[in-house]
Amino acid sequence: MSNTDRLTTKLIRHRIIRFDKSRTYKLPDGSESCLFIDFRLAVSFPDLQCDLCQLYCNEITKPFAILPDCIIGVPDDSTPMAAQISSKLGLPLLMIRKESKHRGGDSLIDGNVKRGANVIIIDDIISTGSSCVDIVRKLRDCRLKPIRIISLLKRYGAGGAVCLERLFRGEGELYRGIVPMKSLFCLKDIEFAVKLKESRLCVAVDVDCMSDLARVVEKLHRHVSIIKLHIDLITDFEPYGSKNSINSLQNLKNRYGVLLWEDSKFADIAQVTHRQIIGGIHQISSWADIVSVHSIAGPDIFKTASGAYLGGCKIVVIGEMSSPGNLLDSSYLDRTLDMLDPLRHNILNKDLVTNGSEYGIAKNVVGITVQTDVDTDLLKIVSGIRHDAVDAVDAGNAGYAVGIDNLDITNLGQRYRKPSEVPWADIIIVGSGITDSIDSELFESVINQYV
Repeated sequence: MSNTDRLTTKLIRHRIIRFDKSRTYKLPDGSESCLFIDFRLAVSFPDLQCDLCQLYCNEITKPFAILPDCIIGVPDDSTPMAAQISSKLGLPLLMIRKESKHRGGDSLIDGNVKRGANVIIIDDIISTGSSCVDIVRKLRDCRLKPIRIISLLKRYGAGGAVCLERLFRGEGELYRGIVPMKSLFCLKDIEFAVKLKESRLCVAVDVDCMSDLARVVEKLHRHVSIIKLHIDLITDFEPYGSKNSINSLQNLKNRYGVLLWEDSKFADIAQVTHRQIIGGIHQISSWADIVSVHSIAGPDIFKTASGAYLGGCKIVVIGEMSSPGNLLDSSYLDRTLDMLDPLRHNILNKDLVTNGSEYGIAKNVVGITVQTDVDTDLLKIVSGIRHDAVDAVDAGNAGYAVGIDNLDITNLGQRYRKPSEVPWADIIIVGSGITDSIDSELFESVINQYV
């Protein structure tokens, strides 16, 4: 477990990170979320406040970084943290007023203000960015130079917040420069860790319109951690305009507390896969928490020098499939695991991980689809699960169960097993076994057989 993971666990324990599917919290941008994060509470836990302070200090003093002349906290939430950082690093602290006072001068900035000084802005969570934009403008009005914004978390996307960097462009000579921003936590990491703990159930929802998707998620969200979909099946997807489907997807996952998995099974070279996930009409990385990727193109598709590879989406690798006659045999699975998880046999194959370059396997490769229990630290994800599966009917399907109405086009190319047959699975994927009953009186009894 990394230091960031341990710190996230501590934040959850102290209820600074709260997750409750029975209610929603109103965010500053007007959207709703089951996940609420309030770093202000850290002031009541000195050891935790010290840990968070150290994160800021490490970022401010990292090699080759420009050391500021002073720091300032976004009032009022981040002022205590800025004061602690000031003391720890021996940097002067400035205080900003919401409005000028006539006594003692009209300045909006309190402290030993020196014209031209470099200033770092400290914030806790950035949602709309309006507070930081306001401070940048006030600092520049006072002839100070804001050089960086450091926050614990940025929550862009929940309600279509405008990226901070864009707000600092085209506003005259004073605001022409862009103030870069660094987030010390990744929201996608927190969401993944918190939401995945709720259930091992993933439901495949293959609908063809946004309204059907919303209806199914609303019905299922209390029981599942992941909704798996194929976005290219949705015929009324609109990336822009009043019916912005990207905002709708973001709001769905935040309001109902589920992870969204885009299951396109990307299999092209790294450059093309990156463009497919980051760009394109569906802008997958802006709303998906998980994407599935084949390993057939080789290790380069998984390599990166950055933790935000593929927009920060978690990567599930296709190791085995549940369809009969597929070509992903045991040799293919072993080679895939050796490529992505070289420590599984306690043997570090450095050449396999780095291929002689600075690039290593991305940290956001988190899981692999399998049909057999394997030795790996990756999440083991099993598809082809139904509560009403029947026994295998031929030797070719030994160890599997065949779904009811196997010749029906809706079940064509699928083999099924009962949930009890894969107790070792970290995540089970269920499709029609649940979605077929979603509007029936049997729904609760059916879904209880999976959770």
